[in-house]
Amino acid sequence: MGQTEITVQVFENINNVKQKLVSLGYTEKDEFTGADYYFTTLRENEIKTATYKQLLDSSVIVRSFKTKHSSDVKSSLLFKNKVLDAAGNVISEEKVTTQVADCNTAVKILNLAKLNNWVTLKQQNAFYVLGEKTIIVGTAEGLDGCFMEIEEYASIAALTPEQKIETLIADAKSFGFKIGTDTSVKKVYMLFNKH
Repeated sequence: MGQTEITVQVFENINNVKQKLVSLGYTEKDEFTGADYYFTTLRENEIKTATYKQLLDSSVIVRSFKTKHSSDVKSSLLFKNKVLDAAGNVISEEKVTTQVADCNTAVKILNLAKLNNWVTLKQQNAFYVLGEKTIIVGTAEGLDGCFMEIEEYASIAALTPEQKIETLIADAKSFGFKIGTDTSVKKVYMLFNKH
């Protein structure tokens, strides 16, 4: 079942964002640094004109990351099944994932299968928790500012996706950060369009 979340670009120093969350009672639970290698079945000429939805619907992701609390590198293969509204905003997402022993071998297999690595997203994210709410703040290599994700939480689970998004947007605005107007920021697509 898909979960609803929002992602906004924050035009402030990430350390200031983290400090404010802590001052509001949030606790940093973990931090991860990693890379997502997006591979699509689309051909080179199709990639250039593909929409975000077409790219994601045809892509598998090899994820490699390590956390602040462990030096072990973990790798997985995943597919993101995103549901978009008519305006192209993500209203829910289901992630299907399985662990793989080695990121480099998984990448090699997909390359040998002639899938195209259309973008690699390198990022660092920190997870902050207060009660039932989880806020993820981080940076992505090659993109300006920082990003904040707010995931659906138990007390809003019974709402419609639209109501959940309204609630999550209100949560994001309540922090008083300088945020962009897009509440469905697609970091990977931003990076892809930059190149």
